Amino acid sequence: MKCLVALEHRGEACGRSGAPEQAAETHSRAERRQNDRRQAKRFVWRERRSGFDRRQQPPRNAAERVFADTLAQLRARPDLVILVILTINLLSAVDAVLTLNALSLGAQEANPLLRTLMERDPTLWIWAKTAVVAVLSFVLWTLRRYRVGLITALFGLGAFTAVLMWHIVGSIALFS
Repeated sequence: MKCLVALEHRGEACGRSGAPEQAAETHSRAERRQNDRRQAKRFVWRERRSGFDRRQQPPRNAAERVFADTLAQLRARPDLVILVILTINLLSAVDAVLTLNALSLGAQEANPLLRTLMERDPTLWIWAKTAVVAVLSFVLWTLRRYRVGLITALFGLGAFTAVLMWHIVGSIALFS
């Protein structure tokens, strides 16, 4: 009771422990904070790290070092990943055009799945090839934060480059 009588004139009341508490209706101090910083959503351009930078064995030779540096550059610069994906799409389109050209000259499609689609309907073959490359491009873009996604993108670039070289060698042999 002493606490209640002594603190009543200041607008405070006592709790169960006897310690003074602010009364809700007599609260006269203004809140200085405008909002709670912990709950504020801020836009950040940085991408989150997704286990890409975990500890790994150092590169043993120059080729591994170049490969690791290439992956690090791709990881740090998404514009390079876009360039790789666009190059894969361009090489796929060139492959389709060169395949149609070779088929008109009497060659056969090497891929058995695409060969069956080509025999049914050539436009179905073009749509299937375009759809597969588009879906894979989306998957590669989604996995750009991960090492396996970047390695797969580089592998796809190398594979389509090899297919283009195969077309060039086949064209030279065909016209010789």
